[in-house]
Amino acid sequence: MQEVILKVYSFTELAEDIQKKVIEKNRYIEVQFNNWYEGTTEDFISTSEEKGFKATKTYFTGFSSQGDGAMFEYDGIEDFLLHEFIDEQKTISPMRKKWFKSQAVVSGKGKHQGHYHHEGCCYHNIYLEFKDSYSVAPNIADWIGSFDEEFERFIISRYQGIAKELYRDLEKDHDNLISDESVKEGLIANENSYTQEGKNVNDLV
Repeated sequence: MQEVILKVYSFTELAEDIQKKVIEKNRYIEVQFNNWYEGTTEDFISTSEEKGFKATKTYFTGFSSQGDGAMFEYDGIEDFLLHEFIDEQKTISPMRKKWFKSQAVVSGKGKHQGHYHHEGCCYHNIYLEFKDSYSVAPNIADWIGSFDEEFERFIISRYQGIAKELYRDLEKDHDNLISDESVKEGLIANENSYTQEGKNVNDLV
């Protein structure tokens, strides 16, 4: 049996070129072995009503393949989105806009569909109704119904924009975690020991 004395170094004691090799070897360590995205997705769900949707669950894949993206399921739509839609309608008089806002009720759900997870992978059920629909005259009911498809397109467009923002935020977090500076900070914090060639001593045991 022979005893081998091995000289070891902290990360900061390694030569600069060796540090670069160690960083490259550990490039994806922070995004492979923990739920790095949870902070972003949890914040998104908790603040989603401010964006107009009551989000319940998020999905994403990324970040370099066709079909990558992010989407979310939701179980409700906030009234202010309907008000924004009405305000944009140039064919509605101010008086009718005011009445529309006071009487309209909007609801909706969005569920994931398909094999991908981008902004186009949501099946939307959107309903535009009125509080006292039984008392609405037929001609008024027809007028109200004429906005259904346009309102649905408005909601889907808004949804897709928000889903794209979520994806950009996740991609930004991911890119930050695999950056040289972030990986270096993690390696220093772990206080591992290395050989002169940059091999982690724990891997030699």
